[in-house]
Amino acid sequence: MNIAVRIDSDEAVREAHETPLELLNPGRADRFQKDTIFPVFARLRKEDPVHFTAESDFGPYWSVTRWKDIAVVQLAAGAVQRHPVVMQARPPAVDFMLLCND
Repeated sequence: MNIAVRIDSDEAVREAHETPLELLNPGRADRFQKDTIFPVFARLRKEDPVHFTAESDFGPYWSVTRWKDIAVVQLAAGAVQRHPVVMQARPPAVDFMLLCND
């Protein structure tokens, strides 16, 4: 985390909750650089755990944000590997993002 570029956490939470779900892009690099991605993942886990982002720098993609859903996706890896996938999981005390692309 780079404290020099980190925006106020209240602002990150506000942005994550005020952005319409259909426009919410969890793959935005600036959120990772500023360490402000976690409010986005928290909202997606609560409101839209299997989230489709139609427009991004990477093209359209799905984000799977709950641990159990990710396990299901991994079991169906043959189907998933044909398309780029962005997955984020939060098992106990761990946050990470897994990018899959063939």
